[in-house]
Amino acid sequence: MMTEKEKLRGEIKRNGFSPVDNDRIERRNCKTQIIVGRDGGLRERVALQAVSPEHREQLILLHYLRNYAHCFSEEPIGVDVLSHDAPWDFDIALSNGERFFVEITAIADGQFQFEREKREERLRAASARPKIRVRDLRKLSAMFDHSTAEEAVLRHLDTLPDIEVENPFNPDGARLLTGMVQPATRSLSDQIIEALKGKLGKRHSGKDKTVVILDFRGNYPDQAELQTAIELTSPTLEQMPFPEIWFYVGYFSDDDGNNAEFSVSPLKLGALKFQQLNKLVKSKGLDRFGRLIF
Repeated sequence: MMTEKEKLRGEIKRNGFSPVDNDRIERRNCKTQIIVGRDGGLRERVALQAVSPEHREQLILLHYLRNYAHCFSEEPIGVDVLSHDAPWDFDIALSNGERFFVEITAIADGQFQFEREKREERLRAASARPKIRVRDLRKLSAMFDHSTAEEAVLRHLDTLPDIEVENPFNPDGARLLTGMVQPATRSLSDQIIEALKGKLGKRHSGKDKTVVILDFRGNYPDQAELQTAIELTSPTLEQMPFPEIWFYVGYFSDDDGNNAEFSVSPLKLGALKFQQLNKLVKSKGLDRFGRLIF
């Protein structure tokens, strides 16, 4: 007999941006959203989360390099990170002689999404500590409906703001948050062009050696929308100096980048790598969602 959890999972609509449906996989560093549509249908959004923006960048870099090794190299590859934020996010040297920069930038379908991500990032960082400054307690209590935190704020009305007190946000287990999913305010193609124009505006040299990874932070990525965005943006992207542009959706990952699921889709790719990718697709085949799984 099916459990309620199994029934619920069976009702969830899936697409090419859904992680593999396997309850035996332990998902770490992620947030799972169950989105109820206007038609009553259920969709699941599993989104990569990290303890800090720096940690997220490191995970995305590791995932990109893993994708590189699977798709474009027949031999194991050594990686040397030569610099970080100097001025591009990463300066990478590979044992096969390739050297390039990696620049990671977030995109989302509206300012609300960025603001919510920032609030939840702040909550995750604070929740990891048994103590919290009173000023941070007050800010987080105003952001999130949390009765225990509200009681703590009242107890410490006269406490100096930089004093540390017991942290009511320090969790014993998973945290449940509820909220509305705002409709997109910008098309995906507009998000892509806007983010890339921002990178073009940087005065730093080396754009012709910079791989750009667009880290999608929206509510629910859609294959059809991405395909439309690729068709609309391709002429503009081809004129940009960046040799590679990738659309990344992270689902979950261990802290070291292993035991992870993510999706990377090329928006711009050189002719040789495009041929290598096509060859791999023909040899391995695609799943029912049109994905190359490795």
